[in-house]
Amino acid sequence: MDTCLTDKTLQNTLRIKIKTEIPLLLCLRIYINLLKLFMIGPLTTALERIDIPADWIGIRAIQEASSFRAMRDGHPQRNERSLNRGARGEVLAQGQFGYSATNQLTEEALRQAMQRAYKQAIAASKWAIHYFTQAVRPPITGSYRSPYQKPFDSLDISEINDLLRRLCEHLKVSAAIVRTSAIARTYDIAAWFVSTNGSQIHQRTGAGSVL
Repeated sequence: MDTCLTDKTLQNTLRIKIKTEIPLLLCLRIYINLLKLFMIGPLTTALERIDIPADWIGIRAIQEASSFRAMRDGHPQRNERSLNRGARGEVLAQGQFGYSATNQLTEEALRQAMQRAYKQAIAASKWAIHYFTQAVRPPITGSYRSPYQKPFDSLDISEINDLLRRLCEHLKVSAAIVRTSAIARTYDIAAWFVSTNGSQIHQRTGAGSVL
């Protein structure tokens, strides 16, 4: 069974929310927040089940939730929200590193990615000019979250669109101005890293701009 994104608790919670007809945007917020809570454990489990004779393995998973809102002359033009995620594997074998990536966070997809990275490391060892050891990847634990005054997911679409509408009105300072436009972009990026020597890192950063 794929555990990384098919945890029963996560699935059941989402089913309950969807059945009560909560708006799609709110469901997406709930999904993102639950995914953050459940990520480190499943990644560690997937890592433990990868059966390759490597000296060291590391998995870095990334999730980016972004939004793009645009208004022209006070009228909405675009209201978009996207969610992208994937993982990169790094494998140390015979003194060399191999890399691979996948856009699926299931155990099987991660296992296949690590196998590809392992084969790459073995192939590179034939032309090695330096022998690496685990010392270059010491175990690290911790978490970081960039400072903020208000989280992006607490802003309603209506609030953002109202801000953009008022900006368009503010820009219309003269009848000579033919067109006004305002754009808002947000990025909420979460990253998790686990490794066979005990690393466990969670990092969350955000960025936004209004043009």
